[in-house]
Amino acid sequence: MKHTRITLSARALAAVVAAATLVGGCDSYVGNIQEPNNTIDDALLNSKTQVQFQITGVQSKFAMSHSVVTTLSGLVSDELVFGGPDATFPQFLEIDRRITSVLNAEVEDFNATIGQLRLLSDLLVDRVTTKIDFTDPKAGRVLPEDSALKEAALFTGYFYGGLARFWTASYLGLEPQKGGGAIDAGPFIPSAQMYDLAIEKWKLALQHTANDYQKRVLNTLIARAYLFNANYAMAGTHAAEGLTSADPDFQSLFTNTDNGSNGYWFFYAGIGRTQMIPAQRFSDYVTENPAEANRVKLMPSPKDTAVNIQGRYPEQNSPIPLVSWQENSLIRAEVELLGNSNPNGALEYVNAVRASHSLASLESFSKDALITERDKELSFTGNRLIDQNRFDSWSASLPAGFWHYIPLSKTERDNNPNF
Repeated sequence: MKHTRITLSARALAAVVAAATLVGGCDSYVGNIQEPNNTIDDALLNSKTQVQFQITGVQSKFAMSHSVVTTLSGLVSDELVFGGPDATFPQFLEIDRRITSVLNAEVEDFNATIGQLRLLSDLLVDRVTTKIDFTDPKAGRVLPEDSALKEAALFTGYFYGGLARFWTASYLGLEPQKGGGAIDAGPFIPSAQMYDLAIEKWKLALQHTANDYQKRVLNTLIARAYLFNANYAMAGTHAAEGLTSADPDFQSLFTNTDNGSNGYWFFYAGIGRTQMIPAQRFSDYVTENPAEANRVKLMPSPKDTAVNIQGRYPEQNSPIPLVSWQENSLIRAEVELLGNSNPNGALEYVNAVRASHSLASLESFSKDALITERDKELSFTGNRLIDQNRFDSWSASLPAGFWHYIPLSKTERDNNPNF
């Protein structure tokens, strides 16, 4: 039986309350009882006093979703395998075998968490553009601090709305080899078009921030989406404006409570409980070159020291990187290698990444070397499944018709007349 862990940190509660706005009020159904303390009437959110509350809710939903999508996408790919001292959930075994049913409870949760992030992000944009008046009644104009609040809300809504669409394009599928999804029970949108929608949202987010770091994060994300659509020219243009070695990772952050927010990595693929372990090749990488341990993070399971588990997220509150300057450099390397047929130009970017981990420089570079460098550098961050699909690097031993994605859930299919 699956046990859902819920953190009641302030940020998580904000997401719960924001999500609760989608549920109708119960005052007309039952009278003379105390109002529930974890819901809020939808109309009350149409006030500038509630905007920061909603921004926090979207950010919290992102953090909780990030843990889910990075673990389960790793299990669909060849990055993680079902195993370890506590491997018991049949839902995970089914996903690992890539014979995933739309009835799988993890499939439902995976679809729901991405859908909720998209909906909350889109609702935030809609509220601040059509429902909330930021005019100060005394001054008769929008004050600078309220203008800044509106800009922050629009940035947040477009940023995470774009990310939800990006995750839909990368991880969900209508059929085993047909990636993509739908928006608001609309028609099916294939992955390539969904990436375009993500880019559209992120370019809108760029218009609502003056923060140079946020702009570089957005440019790297836009470059990533263009890369995955094989548009090397545009990927190169935006990566050139992306993160640099002076920039920290953009991360999802977590509050360390009794249950923890970083549920899936800690409780399903880490010290808390191990049901997913890294594929054997990650241990082999470190055995072949011990310096690889600087970026391929592993540690022995406390329950069975013969088993290596991921060590990138050792604590309940370990942050998960969404994007890093090293990934931006690998994007630029790929643009040079596969877009410009310039392997020597690619080496500059790859070796800068390797140097950041005290690894020796490569003297030559190829497509296979690129795939391996991405496998090591971006391990346990949700990138491997995307790379396997775009490079078609699946094992020949997999069964016919295996799933390359997490299926669109039964709920999504039943509620969408287009399917």
